[in-house]
Amino acid sequence: IILAIVALGVKPFTKFSYVKLRKRQFKGTILSAVSSWIGEFGKLGLIVYAFDVFRGILRNLGVKQYRANISREFAVVIYTIWAAHVVRSVKKYVLERRLGTVESGKGLIVNQVLNFFVNT
Repeated sequence: IILAIVALGVKPFTKFSYVKLRKRQFKGTILSAVSSWIGEFGKLGLIVYAFDVFRGILRNLGVKQYRANISREFAVVIYTIWAAHVVRSVKKYVLERRLGTVESGKGLIVNQVLNFFVNT
């Protein structure tokens, strides 16, 4: 239940609180990005939990298990992909602040080189 609250409630609650207290636009702020990442993390947690429950149901029905740690492996893969996505988002934000754009010129080259390191 707590995971569902985190997954679905963090961003709306944070946005409501920010707009009420600060009287500013929430979209585009670092707090908006962080609350989105926390919500995404919670949603991925729900997916991993559902996968684990489904695996447990199949095991109780007598379906043979080929890999003992498949739930853990699934979680590692899904969270690693999500972490790479977050790193790329932060990288792009920093490059846009420092270089102005990542669509052409020096920004594009630096962005592509850093993408190589993030993806490997």
